[in-house]
Amino acid sequence: MNTPHPRPRAGPRNNQQNTFGPGATGYVNQNGPQINTTNNTTNVYPYPPVPARRPRPWIGWSVLSFVVLDIAFFFYGAAAYTGRYGDSGDLWRAGISLFLMATTGSLIRKWFRSR
Repeated sequence: MNTPHPRPRAGPRNNQQNTFGPGATGYVNQNGPQINTTNNTTNVYPYPPVPARRPRPWIGWSVLSFVVLDIAFFFYGAAAYTGRYGDSGDLWRAGISLFLMATTGSLIRKWFRSR
């Protein structure tokens, strides 16, 4: 049978304590004498502030241009409509129109969410 072996005794455990007070003076303690240091870094505790989202200035102009493109493509599709069964040109124009409308809807959604 195996008998449990005692764990080897580890050396002294290192304990480190860092406390930075006002005026950026650091009080550092590592199981020994206290050492005063100067802290040249910026400590943010516990979490750094979350920066505010910048509004997207380009999204309004792109929404406006896509709305104009949708309207222009609608009138082009209506003028070029043949009404023949199986005409692939009509199907392509309908597909492009649906894609443009979906893109415009997505841009409008992003525009409202960024405000």
